[in-house]
Amino acid sequence: MPLLFGRPFLTQTFVIFEHVPLYGEIEIASALAFDFGVYCVVVGGLLTILSVVGAE
Repeated sequence: MPLLFGRPFLTQTFVIFEHVPLYGEIEIASALAFDFGVYCVVVGGLLTILSVVGAE
């Protein structure tokens, strides 16, 4: 995405949310989407392995 906006490759952006209850201010980086995707793949893989091993 950064290349489409004339930014260097692997540029990270962030958004700051203010007045969040219990936290006050939160900074969310664009890398969070990648990290969440990796988390989903790992958890999905582990659940698949446990399902296959548990069925035997």
